[in-house]
Amino acid sequence: MQDFAGIAEKLKRSEENIYNLNSEIERFFEESDYPVLPENDRKTLLKAIEYHKNLVIPPRFSVLAGETIHHLRSCFVSVA
Repeated sequence: MQDFAGIAEKLKRSEENIYNLNSEIERFFEESDYPVLPENDRKTLLKAIEYHKNLVIPPRFSVLAGETIHHLRSCFVSVA
């Protein structure tokens, strides 16, 4: 009989990583100069777009996303 306890823990950890990544992305944008893109001011919108194009994405985002993908992928390997 297949033991699914390990799979459940990997899914739980994936959910934690997704939550953490989402929280960090929200904070990243909230702390930026343009947390919301202006809709009615084209000049400011273009400045905001240029600003966001040049923002450096924290490496931690890719680490959390990578861990999530790894845990989800390993769930498939566990049942195969």
